Amino acid sequence: MEKKTLYFSQIDPSKLSIVFTWDDNFERHATSIGPIFKHFNKRCTFYINPGEPNFQSRLLGHYLRLSLNGFEIGSHGHTHHHYSKLSHRDFVDQLLESKASIQTCLHIDPITFA
Repeated sequence: MEKKTLYFSQIDPSKLSIVFTWDDNFERHATSIGPIFKHFNKRCTFYINPGEPNFQSRLLGHYLRLSLNGFEIGSHGHTHHHYSKLSHRDFVDQLLESKASIQTCLHIDPITFA
């Protein structure tokens, strides 16, 4: 199968839906990816782990700005675990802690999880 690059200008919204998502906590989400999407007047979702070390001191402001600029911030768990290895209770706790942290820190209610 031949690979073909698809450009935003070629997308017919009535025929095709594309969702761009970015996982984990990276500064480049705010410094590179967000600005590129904003330049093309497009949005994407950033799935974050608000319980990871240094999240609040290093990245909180970046994700707050992304949220204020119309980007969705979703949950990727409180910390970055392999969820298939967690007990059901620990998995649920990760989801609840992540949601609570995002609500407290970013003042938004995350509606998606990846």
